[in-house]
Amino acid sequence: MGFVLADVAGKGVAAALLMANLQGSLHNRAEVCGSDLPRILAGVNRHLYEHTEANRYATVFFGCYDDHTRRLRYVNCGHSPALLLREGGKVERLEATATVLGLFGNWDCSLRETHLQTGDVLSIFTDGVTEATASSGDEFGESGLLSVLQQTRELETDKILHKIEQAVEDFRSGEYPQDDLTMVVARAH
Repeated sequence: MGFVLADVAGKGVAAALLMANLQGSLHNRAEVCGSDLPRILAGVNRHLYEHTEANRYATVFFGCYDDHTRRLRYVNCGHSPALLLREGGKVERLEATATVLGLFGNWDCSLRETHLQTGDVLSIFTDGVTEATASSGDEFGESGLLSVLQQTRELETDKILHKIEQAVEDFRSGEYPQDDLTMVVARAH
């Protein structure tokens, strides 16, 4: 199973067009969960670099999970590190393996992998979650997100998502969001 979470620079129509361009470029590569994610993403980068404005780019977390081997292979292109809460309480950060897509013509990345065990909880999110700002100027941060994840890790994933959304909304004190809040939570069974 392949999955992608991406965030584009900017707002409005230009950002929407960049996201559409990114989606189309990914969909054009039928071997999305093929054995060579770096090659696939190098092609996406080349396409974005050649066909978008110079200051436009996207951060992307692209993962492929094999349920039989329980192996998660991933490439993180300048995206916020995904958080993997291990059953024993340890947190593994799935850090960047490349820079953002579309900003540089000369681009390279590496593929990393980890194995999931029963009970592990994976969360992938846009920076709008961690950069949510309170009226005091403080950010929700990775620590705020981790706190909610650790408190709710035994709940069903839809309930975890709801609790995170609620915590971010409460933190912002009802102020208008500065950025999107996009998040994926999955549990290994």
